[in-house]
Amino acid sequence: MRDKAVEEVTGILFPLAIQVIVTAPRQPRAISPETLCELSDHANIIAAAGIEAALALVSDASAEDAIFITGSLFLVAEARAILIK
Repeated sequence: MRDKAVEEVTGILFPLAIQVIVTAPRQPRAISPETLCELSDHANIIAAAGIEAALALVSDASAEDAIFITGSLFLVAEARAILIK
């Protein structure tokens, strides 16, 4: 969300990841995935149009891969709704 400490949070979380996929929830206060990419200097960052597209990008992950869905509760709720069908 635009009113949150986005740079602080991304500065803490992104360096811990091998790959970062950014997207935005269906919420008017959300920051665009493209803006999140611009705020980061992560070497392996990808913008996805929505949570469905982001989840599709990790659909081939192995059981040993750790995937974290973080961000707003709006985004986590959208992902949860898709994943618990």
